Amino acid sequence: MNKLNIKSFFKNDIKNQIRDEINGAGGNEVFFLIEIDFDNEEIDNVEVLARGNQTMAPAIINSIPKNSMVLHNHPSGDTTPSGPDIRVASNLGDKGIGFAISDNEVNDLYVVVEPKDIGEVKDINKNEILSYFKEDGPLSENMEGFEYRNEQLEIAESIVDNFNQSEFTLIEAGTGIGKSFAYLIPALYWAVKNDEVVVVSTNTINLQQQIMDKDIEFLKKVLPFNFKADLAIGRKNYLCIRKLKNIGSSFSDQSEKRSYENLVEWSKKTKSGMRNEIKFNLKNSVWDEVASDSDYCIGSLCPYYDDCYFMQARNELFNSDLIVVNHYLLLSDALIKDSGYSTLPKYKSLIVDEAHNFHDVATYHLGKTTSYKLNNQVLKKLYDKKYSIIPRVRNKVSKLKMSNKEEIYQLIDQQIIPTIKNLEENNKEYFLLLDKFFQKFEDSTIIIAEELKEDETYKDINQKGFNFHDNFDKLLVYLKRLINELKMVQNYDKIEAELLEL
Repeated sequence: MNKLNIKSFFKNDIKNQIRDEINGAGGNEVFFLIEIDFDNEEIDNVEVLARGNQTMAPAIINSIPKNSMVLHNHPSGDTTPSGPDIRVASNLGDKGIGFAISDNEVNDLYVVVEPKDIGEVKDINKNEILSYFKEDGPLSENMEGFEYRNEQLEIAESIVDNFNQSEFTLIEAGTGIGKSFAYLIPALYWAVKNDEVVVVSTNTINLQQQIMDKDIEFLKKVLPFNFKADLAIGRKNYLCIRKLKNIGSSFSDQSEKRSYENLVEWSKKTKSGMRNEIKFNLKNSVWDEVASDSDYCIGSLCPYYDDCYFMQARNELFNSDLIVVNHYLLLSDALIKDSGYSTLPKYKSLIVDEAHNFHDVATYHLGKTTSYKLNNQVLKKLYDKKYSIIPRVRNKVSKLKMSNKEEIYQLIDQQIIPTIKNLEENNKEYFLLLDKFFQKFEDSTIIIAEELKEDETYKDINQKGFNFHDNFDKLLVYLKRLINELKMVQNYDKIEAELLEL
């Protein structure tokens, strides 16, 4: 239910009830739980959570049910939210719970966060779930060498409460306790009962695979209901059919050529297109050229879109009850959601396993990373061998009838290619100087303090960095100009899929 006027729910009888409680507390602050019946557009129940003094009251908000809001009064009559009010409102709002402030007479009502109609949420049965971990439970009956562990039972109980009460929980547990089953069983019960996907994030692809191949397969035999669980890994772990076709047999190195030929044969048999299925010795340099890549993906314009391994895997996720990801992909997805694109479906419930590694992955994603190798890879994809993008475009243009062919040749030969070569030189100079500069320090990480900025070598590094960025900006201008020139080609839409990878 959208755009309801929540203030209209506060009828006179509700206001009187709130006033009476405030008067009974001597006109001091009172925290109220307001439970809402969205279907009938009315307040279902008013309950006092805590009482305080003239300026504050305890914010008892740990177990607030869904489809509700918290209200408290300001005895001063000023309903402007304070800093603590904003923080409490933010925490509640993340759960869909509303937050409001009133004067003592409930005449002035300021709604800080609107409550959301989340609908019926079905609690999972704690006793039923905990029975799995007992000495005579289903795990014991189906698992050879099962040992009862009280810590495992406590973790499972905490996670059941977490789901039922929409809480955040931090759990520390040693190895060998069986924490995977302790969170997977409640998670699957919750997902199936509420028809809501649960995401589990762990540190590495190997750990993901272990959960899927071992724990999930076991639970499919033990749990009394069917469920769908899927593995989600980054797109660079999937073969791109278009890139495999485009690259042809252009490798001059014999070992790379053998790798490529084996890859072609494997591509005829694989169903998933995932690299971890490959059993032969595959050179990284070959996989880098054929791996799926968001920077060079042309989406539905690709002639192989319907057969795309990554897109097929991504579509499967939208029908899953449980998705097992790694921290890297989880944070990558979080960063791109604002752009309207995402790898993972929307989710409300998240379990972060191996959380002690999460900090390092988050630091990587929230920071900006560059390196000589990374910059060089981008430049070589544009212009290096005959199957690089710019040579392929030039070759394509040579076969077309077009009035602006000379302009395109001039743009490629006199502007784009020289700029790429300048960037390659800028890249080399910058990182050679940076490496030399770092050798003066014992630590691998340095802080750019003000005194460091006065160092002459640092100033030189800074200047070379600006040179790189200036040339990179020029290259972007030239590439956009090239795209505009190509759009003048007759029947451009027929070759657009091949050219759009620029």
